Amino acid sequence: MKYSIPLLRAGLAAALFSLPQIASAASASWTGGGTTGAFSDGANWSTGIAPGSTSAAGNNDVATFNSATNTKVSIGGSRYIANLTLDTGAGAFTFSDGTVYTRVVNMNAGVTQSQTFYADLSGWASNADLSLTNNSTTLGAILNFRGNLIGSSNAALNPVNLGRGTGSGAIVWGNINDNVSKPMNLNLLDSGASMVMLRGSGSNFSGPTAIAKGAVFFESISNVGGGASSLGAPTTAANGKISISGGGRQTYLFYTGQGSVTDRAIENTSVTAGTGFDLSNVGTGALVWNGNYTNSSTTASTVNLGGFNTSENRYGGVIADGGTTATALTKFGKGVWNVSGTNTYTGATTVNDGVLRADFSAAGAPASNIISSSSLLTMNGGTFAVRGAATGTSSQTMNGLTLNRGGSSLVVDGNGGSGTTLNLNAITRALGGTLDVQTSGGGVVATSTTSMNNGVLASAASGGVAYATVNGSDWATISGGNIVALTSYQTATNPASWASTDNVSLSENPSAAIGTQTINTLKVAGAANLSIQSSKTLTLGAGGLLFTGTGAQSISGGSLTSGTTTKELVIRQNNTSSIVDISSAIAGAGMAVTKTGAGTLSLSGANTYTGTMTINEGVLKAGIGTGIPTSSITILNGGILGLTGNLSATISVFGGSGTRVGWSNSGGFAAYGGNWTVNLNSGAAITWGQNSVLTGNQALMLGAADADSTVIWTNAILLNPTASGNAVMREIRVAKGSAAAAADAEMSGVLSGAHSGLIKTGDGALRLTAANTYDGATIVSAGTLIVNGSINNSMLTMVYSGATLAGTGSSAQIELMAGGAMRPGDGGIGTFSTSQNGNSDMVWHGEASGAFAQMKFELSNTDATSDKIDLGAGVLNKADGLFFKFDFLGTGMANQTYTLLTFGSSLNFSVTDFSYTGLTSGLTGEFALTENALTFTTVPEPSTFAMIIGGLLALVIFRRRAARRIA
Repeated sequence: MKYSIPLLRAGLAAALFSLPQIASAASASWTGGGTTGAFSDGANWSTGIAPGSTSAAGNNDVATFNSATNTKVSIGGSRYIANLTLDTGAGAFTFSDGTVYTRVVNMNAGVTQSQTFYADLSGWASNADLSLTNNSTTLGAILNFRGNLIGSSNAALNPVNLGRGTGSGAIVWGNINDNVSKPMNLNLLDSGASMVMLRGSGSNFSGPTAIAKGAVFFESISNVGGGASSLGAPTTAANGKISISGGGRQTYLFYTGQGSVTDRAIENTSVTAGTGFDLSNVGTGALVWNGNYTNSSTTASTVNLGGFNTSENRYGGVIADGGTTATALTKFGKGVWNVSGTNTYTGATTVNDGVLRADFSAAGAPASNIISSSSLLTMNGGTFAVRGAATGTSSQTMNGLTLNRGGSSLVVDGNGGSGTTLNLNAITRALGGTLDVQTSGGGVVATSTTSMNNGVLASAASGGVAYATVNGSDWATISGGNIVALTSYQTATNPASWASTDNVSLSENPSAAIGTQTINTLKVAGAANLSIQSSKTLTLGAGGLLFTGTGAQSISGGSLTSGTTTKELVIRQNNTSSIVDISSAIAGAGMAVTKTGAGTLSLSGANTYTGTMTINEGVLKAGIGTGIPTSSITILNGGILGLTGNLSATISVFGGSGTRVGWSNSGGFAAYGGNWTVNLNSGAAITWGQNSVLTGNQALMLGAADADSTVIWTNAILLNPTASGNAVMREIRVAKGSAAAAADAEMSGVLSGAHSGLIKTGDGALRLTAANTYDGATIVSAGTLIVNGSINNSMLTMVYSGATLAGTGSSAQIELMAGGAMRPGDGGIGTFSTSQNGNSDMVWHGEASGAFAQMKFELSNTDATSDKIDLGAGVLNKADGLFFKFDFLGTGMANQTYTLLTFGSSLNFSVTDFSYTGLTSGLTGEFALTENALTFTTVPEPSTFAMIIGGLLALVIFRRRAARRIA
């Protein structure tokens, strides 16, 4: 057959038109016009043709997603695309089923929803790297990578660049892996100051890791050659080195795991004065880091060790100075860090909170000077400890001790060796600084300081004030150059026998009321109640008042003052069995008062001192205007101000007038005798880290063990004053009180701030009632967090073992760890929801055994209503664990179907995974898992049902017999 030219042209055109759409692929925007969510369906694209290709052929196509509808896109195998852009107006997209080979995933500034990739993302042969960027200006709009991230195959050490951009950050739930043919390296946070969370623990990339700035959360880390971890599996020391280059910003590493050991080195390559890096353990297991720290920049740096984990965390590597600059070490947070390498840094060693221990018992530790003897020890609170080797002698020499405001401790444990010595050299003390020395097993604390005031260690610079104790029970003195307990006391109970140079110790009531009298110090060692005659004054020449032991203790009547030349009264209250009350007037123009010790001290007198009140430890319970004069400044430095009424104050630690309160370290408030409010600066929003509000890595402390009411914080707080600079995690530490209050503390002000997160610590319950807007992670490490408002922008809420998330409000996605619990409602049946901003999933780690029920749900006893978790369109993800159990708290009624969880879909769950306990006696039930819900239907137990039927039959027979008798 012959064909004319026109027919050939027509046939060719038809053939070209009928070729697979990819043949004419070009950049396109998603419209969603197709009948499926398939990426390959041309009807879903603005050009009618799907961009990219299904093979490794190079292209420069851009796939743009900007339709407002929340959409699931199925990749359907492999898709090669140069650039995947999530653009202004994009709804929440979920990409699944396959692998996207690309060089760029970019979330632009105008995107307001989180985006999720269940599909893997990989670099490919014609590209140098894989860059994943979040530039969204909407707080809480994050990138969720639930699949794996894979390096390029074309050349060794091509990077995956993760956490780029100025947006709220990213979470990697999968692993970051080498391509099968080429190793890769990982670059984190090389612009902006956002947060990246690495939740997977199986990453096998073998190249080096570089972290520029911001915060990185990692679940695990291994030794070089030790296999996969969140931060890869390097096999050489060079590739194992972690480089940080924050420049003018701090770099933060947060460990979130259950225990890891690593020998990987850390190199700081770019430092601006006053910055460095933080290594914090906010996980549940110990972190041991045996790699060295070096600073290759030309600026001095600081290594900050922190977190709330109280396991034996260890930095066993060497922390060294830079080539021409000093490195400093700071300990913050209530956790424990041991150091055991032969550290050579010469900057200051500073302890703000928790425990920093020089541990000579560790493998490889030297016999002397784990910390360079050129380092000055500076203490603002917390504990500096030395543990000796189990054999031989151990010694640590410091270049002096600077004791700043705070309740500080030195603990030296000989540990069974031949002797362990901490040599402080000279001690320099500032106003408000207190010290307790604890030694055991041959431990010794030595000093070149010789300043004494009538036999007790005192600060000459502070006018001879007694500031130091030994083992919390005796005043400190110097003997043979060592700090030891004072043993020579005046124990007479008759005040007439006391002299001005006496250090008086009482274990029972004085035999008479005290007149106008001067003694050096007073120690109340047992149940004793002192009375000062009306209009008379007891003067403590060295300004020292110590309460120890147990039982009721008090001082009443007259006045109490300090005889030191600088006018400071130091009260150490170590009686934790009862509240010690001083109703005597504490008087003295310009006199400062320092409260230290773990016990609660009540000031109920009409006090007239005009200097500062420093609360270093424990609780100072006092009313404003009586116990605390309105003209005084209260400085929180590790302690709690126990309120007996509402507090309205101005934030200040210097000058001003009226009631003033401020922070020089961690601290806060508790409520006694009523639910009291805290209103600062006339209710204005305040900024954490500025203007005497919790500067540095300090915690807001709320509640107390003996508090009986709820303290209500009313101010809004901006958590991060430098949103374009550092990323921050803020700790709110809540103590469980003595009463059965639903919440020990409540915060009604909005918590806000870009690149800022929240860590809830302490065994108490914290209630949040505002629509909070901070965008970083929320970690519930202990106690209960009750969300009755919202934390919808928080990138992830993690609920640790032993902790509970409760309330009637909402959050973004949730990760419930084994041992953690959820309890919807707040004192009644309620629903807890996740926000519908594209970040509303829940990951549930079950239990290894069936003993513990993680879900605490109340079922109505009158109808089918119940506590509920509503994930909306979010996915209920099954993680590890075998048992997923509900505790119905002794509630429920028969023949009801309760809806427990609702979701867009569930992943990997089956109905047999769920179990229950605590159902109303006489009932049984079963779960049903549908596409969008988990329900529970109750029925009477067979034995109960049989009893009911038997009772009914008996009743029928009885009535018939009765009817016959009547007939």
